[in-house]
Amino acid sequence: MKRQSPVVRTAYYALTGLLSFAAFSVVSAYLRMNGIGLPWTEVVSGGYRVNGLVALLIGGTIGVVIAYAGESLARKRGNPAYYYAGPVVIIVVLAITVLLLYGGACGYCKKVVCSPNPVKECGTNVRLSWTLFEIRCVCAAIVKTLLSLL
Repeated sequence: MKRQSPVVRTAYYALTGLLSFAAFSVVSAYLRMNGIGLPWTEVVSGGYRVNGLVALLIGGTIGVVIAYAGESLARKRGNPAYYYAGPVVIIVVLAITVLLLYGGACGYCKKVVCSPNPVKECGTNVRLSWTLFEIRCVCAAIVKTLLSLL
């Protein structure tokens, strides 16, 4: 199998590195939300802060290693499908973690923020800023209304 052009190779490595950076940031926020304190994450009002530079260095390095492994397997075995294996796995991990983060946010709203009222609306807001994730909780005021009637 012939080698890819330098432009295609660079784009492949950059895309895999960026996907890995995104997955690493989301997984870091999810772990912090579950009480696992990582040195590059912190809790701020309204969400979690992931240090972008550290996440880019670690996540990007992991992505480049995954891209190199995929390229090596593709050339060694003569099957170009291995080029897609790394990015596809990263995308699947990213999607699963985002779903877990959303479910964790709704559980947090139900048990901590809105208790004893029911949750009307919950979710996470993702922004490209210092506060990467923000948990959004809207509580229904049923219990407060019922207590005021007594």
